[in-house]
Amino acid sequence: MSGCPQHDEQHDESGATAEKPIPEVPGLPVLGCVPRMLRGMEEFFLDSYRTHGPVFRVPVPGRRMLVLAGAEAATFLGSRRAREVLRQIDLVREVADEFEASESLVGMDGDRHLELRAALMHEYSDRITEGHLGTLVERLDEFLDHDWPAGADVHVMRAVQDLVVDQLGTLMTTPVPRKAANDLRYFWSQIIAVVFANLRPPLWLKLPRYRRARDRARRLGRDYLRSVLAGRRHDRRLPPLISRLLDLHEQQPDLVPRENLNLLALIPYFAGMDTVANALASAVYAITKHPDVHARVVAEADELFDGRPVDVAALRAMTATNGAIMETMRLWPVVVGLPRRTTQEFVFESYRIPADTDVFFAIAIPHLMEEYFPNPRAFDVDRYSPPRLEHRAKGAYSPYGRGTHRCIGQSLGEVLMALMAARIFHTRTVTLPSPDYVLPRTLRPAPGPSKRFSVRVGERTR
Repeated sequence: MSGCPQHDEQHDESGATAEKPIPEVPGLPVLGCVPRMLRGMEEFFLDSYRTHGPVFRVPVPGRRMLVLAGAEAATFLGSRRAREVLRQIDLVREVADEFEASESLVGMDGDRHLELRAALMHEYSDRITEGHLGTLVERLDEFLDHDWPAGADVHVMRAVQDLVVDQLGTLMTTPVPRKAANDLRYFWSQIIAVVFANLRPPLWLKLPRYRRARDRARRLGRDYLRSVLAGRRHDRRLPPLISRLLDLHEQQPDLVPRENLNLLALIPYFAGMDTVANALASAVYAITKHPDVHARVVAEADELFDGRPVDVAALRAMTATNGAIMETMRLWPVVVGLPRRTTQEFVFESYRIPADTDVFFAIAIPHLMEEYFPNPRAFDVDRYSPPRLEHRAKGAYSPYGRGTHRCIGQSLGEVLMALMAARIFHTRTVTLPSPDYVLPRTLRPAPGPSKRFSVRVGERTR
């Protein structure tokens, strides 16, 4: 793409080309760069990339984090070479331990990971919505009537998480009771706080409230499995994901051992409470904040729900709604970067990357670069439609990750977010606390809207 930043091309690893020393971002004693990172991860990594190039070290308490950044890093993650020299860091090892599982799909790597991913691809795709979108709309209306009543101030993040959990349960496994949804939410938030963000000590996972929530989450998965087995005996229609997992367990027990079934059945909820809920809550803010976009989204929603059956093609044809969601995920990415571990030494952009080293791939940097997205701070939902298609520039747009661990549920998430956003704005008026209101965000325990984010809702009259 003309005008995009050009660093030195990646050289072969023979050592024929002079290597560059890896620069270090200046930081404070003890704290390193943490204060700057907390003010905005994306801006910090973008500034560091502009100053130091695609490879740099970042001092943080106790270590110097090695960062590979920019479109170069995003493109490399999707390459064959990356599969040879990198491995996944199992960030959910503790989650697997809490469910007495040997591994999870997210933590697997290599051929075994690719085999299980391929086996579950259909159950995580938008194809499973066919014939069920009417039911999903009915469930949405029930939740909106309960959680988004006219005149209420709605705390968006929690309300959206409940919507997402119910939609995923209705579609993939079985509807989740509200109390169980609360347990899943609490369990996952504490795991993130302790394991991923290091905000709380490991002892936190021994506290009674957490253990009660974990045990109820375990029972939820076991109950799902028992209900599916009973359904098989009575030849009832079975939830697609659990049915598929049981088939795989019976046919390939080495790939899906029994101890992993419980966690594999619940992983969609944890992913949905993070990626889908964070993106949808941010989209509610962004659409409401921009009256011109709001008017287009409402018009598309009214056309979608004009009495005809809703289908995937109609959902994907809503250019303003889908553009708003894509733009939300550009400006407020759920995935700022991805951690990996090197398995061997290699050269990247003339920098020698050592073996057995944790590396952070800052792949969301191009989201804020004018070389890829002109006027990058503007909320412009037409970037993704012909003739512009700005997101298709090489390495420019990575809302769902990159490489072999790219989000398996991307197509399903896109359709569900479009459906939920359309139904919200078709049935409700949404008002921010003030015209100049700015979305409160948090990095702790994960990037996303703060729990304080609320809106006033009303009944739409059409």
